[in-house]
Amino acid sequence: MSAVLRLTVTETRLFFREPLNLVFALAIPPILLIVLGLVPGFGEPEAGLGGLRVIDIYTPVVVGMIITTLALTSLPLLLATYREKGCCAGCGPLRSDRPR
Repeated sequence: MSAVLRLTVTETRLFFREPLNLVFALAIPPILLIVLGLVPGFGEPEAGLGGLRVIDIYTPVVVGMIITTLALTSLPLLLATYREKGCCAGCGPLRSDRPR
């Protein structure tokens, strides 16, 4: 098993251990799409949108929201863990006893 695959498997396991990540990134956006899809006016094509429905515009927005939510909730914790363990080459632990 390559190092990248092992790292991916490990990070996936760590992601699924945090329940807030699952709720905010994987549960709320589909619920939001369902609720917006049930709004009566959102299913009809709009001339101002080039014949698209409003829900067609919201789908990429929700996908972007998923990616942003994952980045803002998972990445800081991941980087802090790497920094604490000294795994990250450019972001070692802060040391106040370093000469200046």
